[in-house]
Amino acid sequence: MKKFLNYPILFLAILSVLASCDPKEDDIEQKVSEVTVLLPDDLEEIELDYQAPQKPLAVEWKTEDEVSYQFVLSLKEDMSNPATISLNNVGVDAITHHELDSVMGVLGVKIYNRAELYWVIKGIKGTNSGTSKSRIMELWRFMNPFVDPRDGEIYRVTKVVDPLTGDYWIWMADNMRCKKYSDGTPLNIGTDVLFLNNLPGDSEHKKEWNRLRGGYYTWNATVRDVAAAEKGDKVQGIAPAGWHIATKQDWDNLLNLQEDNSNPGTYLKDGSYWLASALDFGKNTSKFNAVASGFFWEPLKDRTPENVLEQENISLFWTSTVPVAGDEIPWNPPASAFPTQAYSRALDANSSGSALYVYDRMRGYTVRCVLN
Repeated sequence: MKKFLNYPILFLAILSVLASCDPKEDDIEQKVSEVTVLLPDDLEEIELDYQAPQKPLAVEWKTEDEVSYQFVLSLKEDMSNPATISLNNVGVDAITHHELDSVMGVLGVKIYNRAELYWVIKGIKGTNSGTSKSRIMELWRFMNPFVDPRDGEIYRVTKVVDPLTGDYWIWMADNMRCKKYSDGTPLNIGTDVLFLNNLPGDSEHKKEWNRLRGGYYTWNATVRDVAAAEKGDKVQGIAPAGWHIATKQDWDNLLNLQEDNSNPGTYLKDGSYWLASALDFGKNTSKFNAVASGFFWEPLKDRTPENVLEQENISLFWTSTVPVAGDEIPWNPPASAFPTQAYSRALDANSSGSALYVYDRMRGYTVRCVLN
């Protein structure tokens, strides 16, 4: 017996199956296009301004309807372990310097450091997303003043950068004023360090000058670990944790990388705090803030602060480095004296340069620190 198909019924059944396979409007996959970025430019370098934390970085891109956007940053080219900042969906927004500094902290960039960050703008719609092409920006974290946890003293900071290698060093831009080591051990006032007293009738300018001069430390007190310093190690000494006493090499880098390394002192000195008749007040374009401080010939003998010598004419800074046989020193001091001496750097009211000296470790000089 032949079997006959009921074609009308079959046709309706097929239509029913096809209809059940049609995607509903809510189920249509919504693709997000590659995001087109207009701002910021690729390879932009920005020093984040701690004095203007709300300063904006302009961000601009082309938008799509019903798409939300994020600014995504990472230390890795593959954008792994990213941090994000929410953007609006208008296509024109701004990210503050404070937001960028905070994100760098989240990504693990240490305070005062520079980092090359990869970034994209990401568009999100439902479970789908699209990004812009990856770009790079180089950011410096805030150069905000450092607060010493030992005593609450506040120190300005500055940086010096080698444009050829990209290496950089972060310096304290004020003389040390601490009265104890980081482990709480006190310095002996009068033996290890002396401070200038404000005298009756001193102006506010003079009082501030005395504060900026900081302490006059012996070399032994400055480095604390004499044996390590004599081996050429970087030492913490009176520096806060995470910092070290500037070495001779640190000073060489600082001086050689000034705008004109034949006249580096000019770029390091703050002209407000030098002899009124100085021949070179300084431009302080480095923001190093060097002030005339003078020195004590030997704090052990000259214990009264009024005995500081050449208060307005010169500034002498200890380094943690000691002279060794074979070193080239301007006036050829006898090597037999080296075991009681250490290197120092000097800035002078009448010179645009910086002199290198080796002097007795018991002298009282000022001290600068460099971030590890």
